[in-house]
Amino acid sequence: MTYRLTITGQTPSKKRGMQIVYRNACSACRKSPNKCICHRPSAIIKVPSMIPNKDYLKWIKGAVSQLTRQRILLGIEAPLAGPLHVITMIYRHTLRRADKGNLEQTIHDALQEAGVINDDFLIENTDGSRRILGVKKEEARAEIIIKRHIEPLEI
Repeated sequence: MTYRLTITGQTPSKKRGMQIVYRNACSACRKSPNKCICHRPSAIIKVPSMIPNKDYLKWIKGAVSQLTRQRILLGIEAPLAGPLHVITMIYRHTLRRADKGNLEQTIHDALQEAGVINDDFLIENTDGSRRILGVKKEEARAEIIIKRHIEPLEI
């Protein structure tokens, strides 16, 4: 079982340019007011939270749409489970180096959100993944190969 998927567009880093937003929370339990366990509605405070940048949010929406379409065409009815080997070739139009691990995490999150894989925790191996810089802007993409991960025999 080998699946090949492609996401068009420049893959952004999830952790670059995170935004700080403030949400309402209970001062005692730090949960949102409607999930408060201590029931003190008068003790509401603003708590900072981190959310990904706007480029990431825009990209993930398009990536999930592309991956969902490809998942249906490949006949993947249920999310893939079990140990997986995911090889990712990331073609970027910029020469700016981004952390390969962050780019891979962005793609793994999109695979999970699109229902291709059950959980990105199940990815055991990413050997063979590469980052290729300086391609034409219209050729920026991520090519993904997903296989079952087979443990090598130890001698």
